[in-house]
Amino acid sequence: MHDGGGHDYITFGWIATIIGLLLFGALGQSYTTSKHQSSYYAQRCAQQYPDSPFAAANIHSSAGKPEAQPADNSQKAQPDWCDLAAQQSVAEDTKGMHWAAWGGLVFTAIGIFFIWRTLSANTKAVEQAKRSADIAERALLDIERPHLFITATKPLVPIKHEWADLPDNQRPTPEAAYSIKNFGRTPAIINEIRASLRLCVLPPTPHYHPGEINNIERVIGPDDAFNPVAFDRGGLITNKILKELFLSEIHIQGREPFHMYLYGEITYTSVYGITDQIGFIYRYSTHGQMFHLENIPAYTFRRRGVAPTQNG
Repeated sequence: MHDGGGHDYITFGWIATIIGLLLFGALGQSYTTSKHQSSYYAQRCAQQYPDSPFAAANIHSSAGKPEAQPADNSQKAQPDWCDLAAQQSVAEDTKGMHWAAWGGLVFTAIGIFFIWRTLSANTKAVEQAKRSADIAERALLDIERPHLFITATKPLVPIKHEWADLPDNQRPTPEAAYSIKNFGRTPAIINEIRASLRLCVLPPTPHYHPGEINNIERVIGPDDAFNPVAFDRGGLITNKILKELFLSEIHIQGREPFHMYLYGEITYTSVYGITDQIGFIYRYSTHGQMFHLENIPAYTFRRRGVAPTQNG
């Protein structure tokens, strides 16, 4: 991936270097010119007023005390060189402060830029570290979290063809057992089990009677299993229901399928506080007197990170 941060630093570094060199050159040229002008004014002042401070300072740079010029009318027409020398000295001081101020602004801007770049780089590094930590945490949770599956089902009270010879009130209530096993590495806390054993035309989405919703707090450790039981709550199994069930087994074209289904959903929480749900559905066959796993999206699902409000 192209990284423009290095180019930004190089470009700004060259710009700052060029600006610094130009300022240094301009300051040096201005200082040289100003010193020549100031020296000229001081010498003229010393000649005009031998007792002035400029004359005293000029003694160290000349052979002796400058001789006073004879007073004449032409000298009176000359400017006051000491005044000009004083003004030049003030101007030099002011110009020096001016250049110092500009230099301070330039280097302050450079400092602010590099501080901003450093803070920006630190912020990006912190964000990247946080993203890496989040990815590592999710990977760890996926590896260590519990994984529940329905591994086996069996009819405890199966429906048989012989039931057709029995009166309605003598037919037993169908029952089925199923096994919930934890294939994960950490325990699972089962919060809720919804399970229905129903002879019906399957509805588009799962529907449960109040007695088929059980809130429990059961812990299943790794490789442990739990074996709940479901039974039919639809009332008496009449001859009409048996007829519908047996006819659906022979797959008559155009006939709406009527079967006994075992379906449900399990809500459980890991030790990390993440709540998941799994859904399952099995269809009972009267021929083999056994359940077959079905794949129906509304009934078979696995939902990760379910909000607690969806558990009730």
